[in-house]
Amino acid sequence: MFFSKKALGIELCNEGARIVLVSGRKDAPSLTAVSEVSFPADTMRFSMREANVLNRTSFVTTMRELHLRLLSHARQVSLSLPDSTGRTILLDVETRFKSRDEGADIIRWKLRRITPSI
Repeated sequence: MFFSKKALGIELCNEGARIVLVSGRKDAPSLTAVSEVSFPADTMRFSMREANVLNRTSFVTTMRELHLRLLSHARQVSLSLPDSTGRTILLDVETRFKSRDEGADIIRWKLRRITPSI
């Protein structure tokens, strides 16, 4: 397996998050703990154009609560995201960005041109 002693697995979805703690040997891994929590309404929305986390404070609080339930100091984390966030688009941009905001505006403009249905 990919973990040395203990590893965390986190799955994010619109409804909430799940976390698991896996330990054991490479040839005999074992599931040590599982915990699940729901996000408050209007915390997450998966989108390619806009921010996915609508309420950052609520998201961070919920994720900390979920992690603290396991009482683990594991450093290695595997993250599972919904299919809607796994899309990759390559854009050809000819100019350098002067700032992060300018870059975000140019990328949004190009995305509107190539993907009008998003």
